[in-house]
Amino acid sequence: MNTKTWTARLLLLLTLAAAAVAVAGEADDLYREARVRLREARYAEAARLYGEAARTYEEDASRSRAMYWAAFALYKDGGRDELYDAASILQELWETYPELASEGDAGALATRIEGELARRGDRRAAERMAVLAERLEREVGRIEGSREEERAREMAALDRERAERPERPERPEAPEAPEPVEPPYYVPDEPGQAPRAADRNEELRIAALNALMQSDPERALPILRKVLDSPDRYSVDMRKKAVFVVAQQGSGGEVEEILLHTVHEDPSPEVRGDAVFWLSQVDSETALDALIQVLEETDDPEIQEKAIFAISQHGDPRTVDILLRLARDRKAAPHIREQAIFWISQTGSRSASDALMELYDTLEDADLRNKVLFSVSQIGGRESGEWLMARARDASEDGEVRKQALFWAGQQGAVRAEDLRTIYDTTDDTEMKEQVVFVVSQMGCDGLPVLKEIARGDKDPEMREKAVFWIGQSGCPGAASFLEEIIGN
Repeated sequence: MNTKTWTARLLLLLTLAAAAVAVAGEADDLYREARVRLREARYAEAARLYGEAARTYEEDASRSRAMYWAAFALYKDGGRDELYDAASILQELWETYPELASEGDAGALATRIEGELARRGDRRAAERMAVLAERLEREVGRIEGSREEERAREMAALDRERAERPERPERPEAPEAPEPVEPPYYVPDEPGQAPRAADRNEELRIAALNALMQSDPERALPILRKVLDSPDRYSVDMRKKAVFVVAQQGSGGEVEEILLHTVHEDPSPEVRGDAVFWLSQVDSETALDALIQVLEETDDPEIQEKAIFAISQHGDPRTVDILLRLARDRKAAPHIREQAIFWISQTGSRSASDALMELYDTLEDADLRNKVLFSVSQIGGRESGEWLMARARDASEDGEVRKQALFWAGQQGAVRAEDLRTIYDTTDDTEMKEQVVFVVSQMGCDGLPVLKEIARGDKDPEMREKAVFWIGQSGCPGAASFLEEIIGN
């Protein structure tokens, strides 16, 4: 081969390589832009851009990944036509790249779409979800031995039907979902790292249960109960997801019963904690009664704290009384009583402020009293501010309590300069005087006259120095000339 021929071939190869790089770069740009649209919940645009990227990519793995996310964006868009389009893309993905699809998430997404279509009344999707329910029931041991042979025949018939897949799914006049795909699969809600192979079977089950819950919750709940009753068979992650799916059913005696049973029986603190949290999201009297039962029966401090939080999230009129009773309980651990006091202030109830003020007079522990002061300050309002200032002025109160009351009143903006001056002049407690000076300094220019009086005439040189320091920090009109006066004297 002569030099000219070799050079010409080299140039051709370089040109082809440059063209391939340009195409890949264009596809990557589309893919990145699609990711941005997906995160912004602009699903239709994301689906279009992912589709363009899939048509532009030349490498199989990249193309299949773009196809998956195009289907995912259509699924998130949520329209009936979009669901059918997403199912069609997944069908094409599975038929064109079966190995890549089986390693990824296509099957799980197909199951979610199937469940959503079944929920919206698609007959064929509902029939397939019913068959899936039978499979799940058999897996968790709910099928009696006498029915095993019959179910095996039904599943064999279903497998034969799916083996005869059409080349392309066709949308019928009355919309029906395309056939679901059944490899091992995993469903992420957002783009992320691929799962370990060992995780996929559990993710298969939970994705299927989630879809079944949408279409046939009465059938799904007993299966979920069985999963939660089998901690030796199902992992912590699997049971946590099962708790989540149960809670999405909303209120209903069986939902509360399953969650409460999980709180008491599951060996994992994580699973028990999740069950307590989701009881807080079930808006029913039964759920609140279940949480009260948790508090009465568990000795686990972490579960108790979660139960207190969960109770505070209920809008039931009994909520404040329940928390107040716990805060008064001298047999309860101090940190549990403190949690109850705090969450009373967060209930948003009109009676919360009155309840805390009444509680304060019954407490002897200084730490609990300080917790009440803080909690009252969180409620805000004129009444709570006046109450805090009354505690600060009360010379019979513990010194630390008075300082805390004054601080929180200052943070709430419930102090007046003349009140602070009165407290300053009537106390001999140096720490209390320092607290007054600090609170005055936080009032801005409204506190400047009091600081000037202390700087000019206080008998304690340290107090004068502190007042001068805060005057210098204030930036108020007249502060600089006053400091010049001090320097001159």
